[in-house]
Amino acid sequence: MKLLFTSDWHLGKYIYSRSMLEDQQWFIDNCFFPAIEEYSPDCIVIAGDIFDRAIAPTAALALFDDVLTRIARMGIPLVAITGNHDGAERMALGTRIMRASGIHIFTEVGDCLDKVELTDADGLRVILHPLPYFDPSVARAFAGDEETRGYAELYAHALSRIDLSDGGTRHVLISHCTVLGSLFSDSESGVMVGGSSEIPAEYFAPYDLVLLGHLHSHQKPADNVIYSGSPLRYSFSTTERDKRLIMVDITSDNIEFTPLPVRPLRELRVIQGSFDWLLSDAVAPSEDYIHAELTDGQYIYEPMMRLREKFPNILGIRYSENVALGEDQGDRAMLRSRLRTRSIGDREIFDAFLRQMCGIEPTDDDLDRFDSLISEVTSQEVNDCAP
Repeated sequence: MKLLFTSDWHLGKYIYSRSMLEDQQWFIDNCFFPAIEEYSPDCIVIAGDIFDRAIAPTAALALFDDVLTRIARMGIPLVAITGNHDGAERMALGTRIMRASGIHIFTEVGDCLDKVELTDADGLRVILHPLPYFDPSVARAFAGDEETRGYAELYAHALSRIDLSDGGTRHVLISHCTVLGSLFSDSESGVMVGGSSEIPAEYFAPYDLVLLGHLHSHQKPADNVIYSGSPLRYSFSTTERDKRLIMVDITSDNIEFTPLPVRPLRELRVIQGSFDWLLSDAVAPSEDYIHAELTDGQYIYEPMMRLREKFPNILGIRYSENVALGEDQGDRAMLRSRLRTRSIGDREIFDAFLRQMCGIEPTDDDLDRFDSLISEVTSQEVNDCAP
């Protein structure tokens, strides 16, 4: 039996205030559905975090609605669970009627009592057991025990309620959690590290296979436990460049994993060098998402605007930490420190901005005018807040 496994799409996500929806649409049209057409899976599995926010943007909702419609028309079952980013209550809408079309979406901890049974052309039976991400307070009510419990203890209780008594079949758990000892990346948010929030891998020993979402890097915390990882990169710091879908081939005595590489519409790349070098012919123009790290010994005036002419999708810029600080750079380091501790006034910030970023020596009139504007704005805010 072949399962196409994926997770953590995060539809509607923004990085650096840039919507990723176009890139996500491209992945769906040029990677996800072509994989379905080429490999003809018996079932599609999405292990949570379909959306990036509990109240997803309407465009993201429309995109996933289109995905479900296309899959239903293909006649391929889909089993999906909600993750910590998904609005479980909203995603529960219409789930019962969708089952008639082979679309199974599970949204609450009590759904662990449910299951989806599949039989392939060779007669192999596989049971898919859903265990969505859950809020501990809801799980305590499900357990019938309002005493304080850690997440792992509540998770263990949910697992104990799953029926694994059918010995003539393969049992596959689909869940959204953090396995103890797994690797993290900066693109994950809402991930609790350490303590009772991480699930020991031995909890999954009774299962033939565990398909997990939540972590964005592809990894196998145990022989029978696998994360697909997100199909797109959502952080410049993510070391894993090769994103993938996973084709899982289950037989009566073996399970094989085949990675299906995902080639994105745009890569996330960090480029490093001097400002002049990055603008030179030595560096090719690119439509990728770029984060530039400048090695110049002095700050450049409006570098983003000038770099954007060559890299239209540049998202961020910073100066290398190993750049030696001259006298004015030392002043900037001190300014940054004082900004962090809030030991600096508005007038001094404005003065430093004109000197260090604009190369302008502020006059007393400039500073007095700034003080006047600040007073005017502050006075207006006070009046607006008055009863």
